[in-house]
Amino acid sequence: MEANKGNFYKILNGNMQFIIPVYQRYYSWEREQCKRLWKDIYNMRTRNFILSHLENFNNKEPIITENYTIEHIMPQNEKINNHWKEALGQNWKEIQKKYLHTIGNLTLTAYNSEMSDKSFQEKLNTKGGFIESGLKINNFIRKQNKWNEETIQNRAKELAKIASKIWSYPELPIN
Repeated sequence: MEANKGNFYKILNGNMQFIIPVYQRYYSWEREQCKRLWKDIYNMRTRNFILSHLENFNNKEPIITENYTIEHIMPQNEKINNHWKEALGQNWKEIQKKYLHTIGNLTLTAYNSEMSDKSFQEKLNTKGGFIESGLKINNFIRKQNKWNEETIQNRAKELAKIASKIWSYPELPIN
């Protein structure tokens, strides 16, 4: 058996569609590929695929993620309200630009329009908000009392651990 090293980012972002049996998977999970993957997942055509798999991992009752939309926890509005500016701190513009479309700031919800640009506390506590969400992908979010650069990074790390279990590859000798 021979394994060829490939670039996982190109597989996800390309126009290819194919199935690779588990025993044949060999991805390049080097720092640069991981960094690019998590940097702007929102504009990747596979974002729903990734979020769906993160939600349904180890779930005997998988949900149909097509019934949900993608929510930016920290809003994508350039003119964010004072609650968000205060929560993100003095460098709020840089933080918003850097983390807006990252996996740590994106989630699934059926209440996107109700959440809109509301403060994090309002997004937690609004009807259908994160506190009431039955989605596993929102477990980390509902446990937070603030949303800032640190919590976005921590959630990204948590989701990366799940992703490495979903898309793991066997250690094969390369001759």
